[in-house]
Amino acid sequence: MQIATSNPKLPRVDQILVGFSPGDAASQFALSVKRELEALGLQSQLYAEFMSPDAHDWCRPIQEYRPSSDDSLIFHYTIGSETVIHTFKNAMVAKRGILYQNITPAHFFAPYQKTDLTAQIIHGQLEFGRNQLESVVRLSDFLLTVSEFNARELRPFARCDVDLAPIFLDENQWLEISEDEPTSRALADGAVNFLFTGRIAPNKCQEDVIRLFAWYHRHINVNSRLILVGKPNPENYFADLRRLACDLGIDHRVWFTGYISQAQLLAIYRNTHLFVSMSEHEGFGVPLLEAMRFDIPILAYAAPGVAETLSGSGIVFNQKNFPELAELCHLVVTNAGEIRTQVLAGQKERLTYFSSSELSTKLRSVLHKHFAVGDFSGPNHSTGQRVEGQAP
Repeated sequence: MQIATSNPKLPRVDQILVGFSPGDAASQFALSVKRELEALGLQSQLYAEFMSPDAHDWCRPIQEYRPSSDDSLIFHYTIGSETVIHTFKNAMVAKRGILYQNITPAHFFAPYQKTDLTAQIIHGQLEFGRNQLESVVRLSDFLLTVSEFNARELRPFARCDVDLAPIFLDENQWLEISEDEPTSRALADGAVNFLFTGRIAPNKCQEDVIRLFAWYHRHINVNSRLILVGKPNPENYFADLRRLACDLGIDHRVWFTGYISQAQLLAIYRNTHLFVSMSEHEGFGVPLLEAMRFDIPILAYAAPGVAETLSGSGIVFNQKNFPELAELCHLVVTNAGEIRTQVLAGQKERLTYFSSSELSTKLRSVLHKHFAVGDFSGPNHSTGQRVEGQAP
């Protein structure tokens, strides 16, 4: 895939991010926004300060950003960066604003910053991002965000309405991927597989997933396995998790996958019996949508962004009582009283809200409100087909 050559006759709505990686949820959403802007007849290029090695087909270094006075600019605000925030504040453009995906509170990383340089950097970026939020919001001509939880943080400083720009699942994402057979065979061994996907990071609270699994494994079902998918960040938090698993005597039943291919992830999803989230801070929960897609029952701590994403589906709890939760896991896995059947039915109903065909139209409508000229027609109603350039 190559970056398209720009057309100087089309209006531009460029996007800037602190970091871009094709597998990251925030980066994927930026690409969705780009597709919807292009479907409205607008140009959109992504720029980032930090890029993964495989990102250059989709994104350019922020140093190459050269706006004109007729352009508009969207800042995907997820963490602080002096370079990106300076670029946003000083851009001489017709209109600028943010798409806010929330900033993790820095206190989650505070215990790790003294002994880990990465944790120290992240802690500083999070504090800087939070400290700059009010001034960035007050400077914005438009405000977009992915959840009502996020919107409530912006409204006290806003000089304009806050519009919800919904995240949606690409219904074709997995169609051309075949599951990794060795991974599938290894997991289809009769063991009950618990799963959590997301960065190995302190706000995700993987230590509590391990503690819950340890109780389940030792007291209910020894033939069980915990799979933790995600890149460690910071490393000393990851070391604490590995040490905890050893101390609890379950290290041989906990699989920290690190980076894996999409084929391996597909095999994991298809062989998982329960998705467990103990995260205490989420602006939104894309992994929850993936679990719904693959008919995996969800057990989740009621962090605000998580509860909003689930909206009454899955099983949401407020107290991390591991013995009680382990018993609940057993009821779900064994479908006692049809509880698993009922949970999956509720999740399927919730998943329909995140249909790409419906929410991409809603996202395009929000973008049209701020950037496009002419009438918004959504999908091509005369033919029943989607218009060229619309996200699949």
